[in-house]
Amino acid sequence: MLAAAGRTSVGGREVVVDAIQDADHLDGCQVLFIPASSSRSPEARERAKGRGILTVTEFDDGDTQLGIINLWRRGGRIVFSVDLEAAQTEGLRISSRLLEVAVERNEAWDGLR
Repeated sequence: MLAAAGRTSVGGREVVVDAIQDADHLDGCQVLFIPASSSRSPEARERAKGRGILTVTEFDDGDTQLGIINLWRRGGRIVFSVDLEAAQTEGLRISSRLLEVAVERNEAWDGLR
């Protein structure tokens, strides 16, 4: 992920990928990727709360503090789950197209179909 750091444009919007070394520096951050290998992941998730930041985490066995979108390997593929309640708490809307391909969703999403 860090190898992709820099600036690019996607769909006419500028995208800046940057490595944040300190969870205190989240101003302007819209999406926060927290790798499973990060020793500061609980701190980063806590600092992101209430800021409207989409947190994307890698899932490790035993991890109990997950983000809004959680990635893990299953049978050689990367799959993901979505916590819609956490997204709603942050004031974020998750695309129905993204929810359709998620392998797991919380119960709240099933009621919106």
